[in-house]
Amino acid sequence: MRLGFALSVVIGVAIIAALLLLPGTYACAFYWQKTDAVCTFIEIANKWQTLITGVFALLAAAATVRVIASQVRQADRHREQNRRDEARNIAEALTIDLGDTFQRSKAVKGNADINPPMSEMARGLIREATKVHPALAVALQRHCSEIGLFTSRISQTGVHATVQSLTRQQTVVAEGPLLAYRARVLGWCFGCAVTKIEKTGRAEGPFIDKKDIEQFEKELSDELGRPVGGAERLYLTDLFNTTGGIG
Repeated sequence: MRLGFALSVVIGVAIIAALLLLPGTYACAFYWQKTDAVCTFIEIANKWQTLITGVFALLAAAATVRVIASQVRQADRHREQNRRDEARNIAEALTIDLGDTFQRSKAVKGNADINPPMSEMARGLIREATKVHPALAVALQRHCSEIGLFTSRISQTGVHATVQSLTRQQTVVAEGPLLAYRARVLGWCFGCAVTKIEKTGRAEGPFIDKKDIEQFEKELSDELGRPVGGAERLYLTDLFNTTGGIG
């Protein structure tokens, strides 16, 4: 800014000098002898004035381009920071919502436990989740579909429950710990995405390592009272192969 102001002042002085020389230039052209010392001085001064004005005009143009380029870079930095903040906020919200789903789905026993609806925030953020990571958004959509089907099947028992419908409901309830496990894993991934965004500005996989997976499998095995099966491991394989592999 200071350089641009200085160049503007110099150009202004040059223009004023040109205006002061204008009467002498006119006189030399029509009245005085061009061989006069004054006319010779004015001619030389005019040439120098033209040269200096041109040089400083170029410098002023360069300074203007520099200022504009700086403003563009600053605007780009602001846009990038806004993108980071938005992605981090989305990932944080989903981490919290998935944590809530994890706690609730493993404790579901009947209709009373599915109100208010689970993963309601997550369903509204599926499209926005692509700003965190596309593969996580796909996994989130799958999660919301599974939770929706889970709660729908439980609610089908209704108020006038029969022995058969209650038995069917208990069969569905048994799926709760598996869905809770998936919500736990997916919530962990979004939490890891928050950390990566804060450190590097982008959420890039992998979002989990083998040690974490072993811990999650142990938790699920304790919850189910049996070893973790292939279906549970397949979920991890499908998810993490699409987010950069398992670290």
